[in-house]
Amino acid sequence: VELLEGGSGIQPLTALETGEADVALNWLPAVIEARKRGVDLVNIGQIFQKSGTMIVCRHDAGVRYSGDVAGKRIGVWNVGDELNLRFWLAQVGIDPHQVEIVQQRPNGADLIEGKAACVTAMTYNEYWTIIDSGLTPANLMAERLGDEKLGFLEDGFYVLRSSLEDPAKRDALVRFLRASIKGWTDALKNPDEALAIAMAITPQLAFDHQQRMLESVLALIDTDGRVGHLDLAGFDQSIAVIAAREGDRAAVQEAATASWTHALWYEAGFADDTLLTLSEATRYRLIEAVDTRWFLMLELMGTAAFGLAGFMRAQQRRYDLW
Repeated sequence: VELLEGGSGIQPLTALETGEADVALNWLPAVIEARKRGVDLVNIGQIFQKSGTMIVCRHDAGVRYSGDVAGKRIGVWNVGDELNLRFWLAQVGIDPHQVEIVQQRPNGADLIEGKAACVTAMTYNEYWTIIDSGLTPANLMAERLGDEKLGFLEDGFYVLRSSLEDPAKRDALVRFLRASIKGWTDALKNPDEALAIAMAITPQLAFDHQQRMLESVLALIDTDGRVGHLDLAGFDQSIAVIAAREGDRAAVQEAATASWTHALWYEAGFADDTLLTLSEATRYRLIEAVDTRWFLMLELMGTAAFGLAGFMRAQQRRYDLW
């Protein structure tokens, strides 16, 4: 496996489109935008099931509670985190026009230097850089969007649909997904060993920061034995976040249609299901259907029909009212 380094100015989905990469890690909003342009991207696995995005604000900038951010300067990276920010503002009752949203510098520098009252940060990276700068949790208001179910899915494995239709590429992707999931599962079980391996490869990195990063990252992974399996409830919540920002839910929903598959996860051998077991996607959609108004009306009609049939049968048998 050849790993292509990401970073500022590097667009993973562009590398995927041009054939430079076979798999890309990216946030869901960027994928939806690409699918709107006609790029047929598909999520084949999702290691991080919770959003790692935070809104971090300084108390000495006048922000102690979420409602205090009105009139403040907030830094974002504009990589999708601005969508999260706008959705969060709507949830706390603040119009985005009431704040100044600016492009922030890396590593929380604008918050540390007091050039912004708030910034977006990742639970596993910038937040710890901010803490290491001398600011303590007591000096900060920190909203973890993943804990509040306000964030969207980040860092999914995306491929082009054409790769799934090529038997040789599909086989390679299944093996890649299997190896990735086994690696993360092993890291969950043996975090100290995982950290030691990382430090042996990159000894120049700060041990304490890497340790905290790993602990924070592992908190974003489900430990129910379904590592790498895209959670459809989380996916639908993410689409709701994106649609609320863009204001065109129909277009977002259309772009989200057929944008994921569980097939490779099953082909990688992680399911204990039998032929008689419904897949998680089927169960989820059935529960979703049962919870709709039309299904309730269908159920009431069925109940009424059975009641009428019972009444007619009772008349045939000359039952009394009792």
